[in-house]
Amino acid sequence: MPERFRPDSINTSILALYCDYEFVPNNTLFLLRLKDKVFAKIMALSVNSIVYLTDFYLFKQEATYGYTHIKATDFVLFHVLNAKELTKRVKDELLELFEKCRKIAFPSIIDQLTEQFPTRVEIDSTILRILGLTEKEIHEWLPKLYSLLAKELQTKGRV
Repeated sequence: MPERFRPDSINTSILALYCDYEFVPNNTLFLLRLKDKVFAKIMALSVNSIVYLTDFYLFKQEATYGYTHIKATDFVLFHVLNAKELTKRVKDELLELFEKCRKIAFPSIIDQLTEQFPTRVEIDSTILRILGLTEKEIHEWLPKLYSLLAKELQTKGRV
């Protein structure tokens, strides 16, 4: 999970990653160790979704030179899917989506939003549908959220 980073950077393309192997993160990341691989993969999808990205802009703290700082303790304020409450069918759907997405190179977050990157749209639409939004609501509101967040990123300048 990112701790200190520039969300407007062309080098920032995802907010969380899943790894089967332990590693030591540097000072820009914090490590969330989860024993349940299914939960970890669902968490990675959830953190890379528009829901988390929207929360991110509500809770972030500005740091120096356009960097953003999120403390690990702030993570509890964010909305993520609770894998324990999901049905087996929904978990299977999310795991299938995870496997599909893990092989894709994502452009910068700002480009994902402005260009409505198809994989981002698929992740966001799936998670919003699981949360209870209708296809009509998703189709109506998702582009508006993308536009709003892209404008927020663009006001900070790109690196």
